Amino acid sequence: MGERIGKPLFKQGIGILNGYAFTYQGRSDKWHCGTANVSPSSGQRVFGILYSGMEEDDFNVLDNFEAVATDPLGNDVGRYRREKVNVYFESEDRVVEAVCYVMTGHKPIDRQLYPPSNRYLNACLETAHTAGFPLSYILTSIIPEHVSDPKPAPGYSLRDL
Repeated sequence: MGERIGKPLFKQGIGILNGYAFTYQGRSDKWHCGTANVSPSSGQRVFGILYSGMEEDDFNVLDNFEAVATDPLGNDVGRYRREKVNVYFESEDRVVEAVCYVMTGHKPIDRQLYPPSNRYLNACLETAHTAGFPLSYILTSIIPEHVSDPKPAPGYSLRDL
């Protein structure tokens, strides 16, 4: 994310977002595959990395990158919306306010699930493993169930997790 805004961010630890699910929803023109998103989903949770050091100008850059847009009445009309959420900050055993980007589903292509490419799945697995997400979460959430052979992409082994 720091590359997108042009400055380093500070990783604070793992956050757990309750009431959302990790999905590969929508299709990315950059990656040519489904990409990671969060969607409201009762009883589910998403592990993520909490960062600090973001200013409003940084969020505006991310808004542009994520195609956040509203009409004159304040209605979401872009591909994503910026949402304030309460996240459980695991290492400090407390709830903090954070920001996440949630796909709006305005475009028909964003209402469908698409499998990730091997390259993209590798990137997700590497991030989850490096961050210290639980193995059970990685196996049940990061590796999509609609992959016929749920193995990591070439060059990555479950033994590495």
